[in-house]
Amino acid sequence: MEVDDILTLLGLVHQYGITAFVKAISDYLYGVLTVANVCTIADEARLLDLAELADKCYEFIDGNACSVIKHDSLSNLSFDTLVMVLGRERFKHIEEIEIFQAVHKWCNNNDVAEEKKTYLYGRQEIKMWLLTPR
Repeated sequence: MEVDDILTLLGLVHQYGITAFVKAISDYLYGVLTVANVCTIADEARLLDLAELADKCYEFIDGNACSVIKHDSLSNLSFDTLVMVLGRERFKHIEEIEIFQAVHKWCNNNDVAEEKKTYLYGRQEIKMWLLTPR
């Protein structure tokens, strides 16, 4: 099965409260995390309030921050998950230009309110990059 199909199934079993199946699917998803799918899985875990699965995704993102920040899938994150990811300690060690480029790409690919874009562009890392003379 494709990850999207597995996430659909996860949503259904979660909705019906089949906790053993939720756990089994979550355990499976831990083992198939990749840079390409971790953002999708993290978003779904946050949406379903599956803290353990979300934490595993965030750990994976922390360990692969340089690759995740550059991957196209980051643009598919929800605003709330993006803010959570960018606020993680590991992302404080990534170059400001890379964070700016990722945020800019996300803003261009998502139709969100201007105040959300302003919030993202107002993050400390972005402001530091914009104010640094080149």
